[in-house]
Amino acid sequence: MVNQQLIDYVKQELAKGNSPEKISADLLAQGWKKIDIDYAFDELNMEKSDSQTSGPSQLPEKGQPQQYYEAMIPVEKKGSKGMVEGIISVTCAVISLIFLPIIFGPVGIVLGVLARKKGQKTLGLVGIILSSIFLALGVIFMVLIILTKYH
Repeated sequence: MVNQQLIDYVKQELAKGNSPEKISADLLAQGWKKIDIDYAFDELNMEKSDSQTSGPSQLPEKGQPQQYYEAMIPVEKKGSKGMVEGIISVTCAVISLIFLPIIFGPVGIVLGVLARKKGQKTLGLVGIILSSIFLALGVIFMVLIILTKYH
């Protein structure tokens, strides 16, 4: 649990109108750990959301500092970045085995790389591997079909 003294200090500085960035920089300069500082801000955000009765649609009172507005903005869940790209990558891989491997295979590979860059390491790798294998198999099937059709 974070030091209550730290939470109180952050609360006082926010009330004075100081920005979270300035407060964080000052605390880091004083030797506080970043994880403790972030936790203190999180604790204050939870206190604010618990004290609000009408939820995020309630507007802050006039004159409140900007950081109170920021607490009402929904944050994207961690871990969901790259999920869409990874799923589409695997889907393109499967499609490339059956239909237009020259198009869907490379698209699956590119989307797999994007998924890995956005944090979906395993799903992106599966998409890259499947797209590569199914691209090769799709091209081989296409060549075999063309050869048997014209011979």
